[in-house]
Parts: sequence; structure tokens; C-alpha cells
Amino acid sequence: MAIAILMAMVLAGGQATAVPPAAPSAEAEALGVKLAANGVLAILLPTMTDREIGEIADAHPELSAAENDQWLATGRRIADDAVARAATRIGHQYAMTLSLDDLRALVAFNASPPAQHWRAAEPAAIMTAAQALDGFDFKGTLTAEFCKATGKLCGGKK
Repeated sequence: MAIAILMAMVLAGGQATAVPPAAPSAEAEALGVKLAANGVLAILLPTMTDREIGEIADAHPELSAAENDQWLATGRRIADDAVARAATRIGHQYAMTLSLDDLRALVAFNASPPAQHWRAAEPAAIMTAAQALDGFDFKGTLTAEFCKATGKLCGGKK
């Protein structure tokens, strides 16, 4: 059984060690979280949740102004908590896989004006890409092209 596990790890590209990897330093964890907090997920999730919060609020005109404010505040708190949880997990992974020098350089870059401009442009760029891919059926397109080229996997058609 142990040999099968070792072979699976080797085939999967993992390292077989009796000692788990060392935990990252507190500095690496902090830098990783800071890096993740400025990443794509941290930018897109609030954009997506703000839209959903607004859509639901708009669909319920029966809410008073105070209830609407409470709805918006609750939605933003939940979204902020989700971003913080994700940033912590992503940041830990960054701390486990990137060197301290890399983390420092990436965090410094993220603080630069060009990186801030890039981050500001990302949501619209990603939404544009998502619209371009809307309805794209990768498996269907792949299967159709393979069928056309080989006559195989055509679902009974040749």
C-alpha cells in the first residue's frame, strides 16, 4: 500500500517525505494574505456580490429605506467576510509556495501605481472576456472538431 501511495505521489509530481513541509513564517503569511487581498478574486467578488445585492434590493420595493440600508450593509458584510476568508486561504498557499523575496516583490509591485491601474482595469476586462465566452461549449466544440477530423466520437454520426 505504501508503495502505491509513493508511486501516486511521484506520478502526480508530489514529493514523498516523512516530514511535512515547514509552516511559513508569520511574515510570509502576512505578505501572502496582503497579496491575495489585492488579487482578482478580491476585486471580482465584491463586484459580483454588489450586483446581486442591488438586484435583490431592486426586486423588493416593499422594503423601507432603513430595511434597504440594512439589506445593503448585511450583504456587504457577508461579501467582505467571504473575501477575507478566501484571501486568508489563498495567502497561506502563496506563503507556502512563494519565497519571501518573491512575496515582498509582489506586494511592492501591487502597491505601485501601474499595478493599481491594472487592478482597476481587471474587472471590466474579465467581464468582457466572460461575455466573449458566454455560451462557449468547449466539450461540444472539441468533440465536433475531433469527429470531423477522425470520424470518431461522433455520437453515432459519421
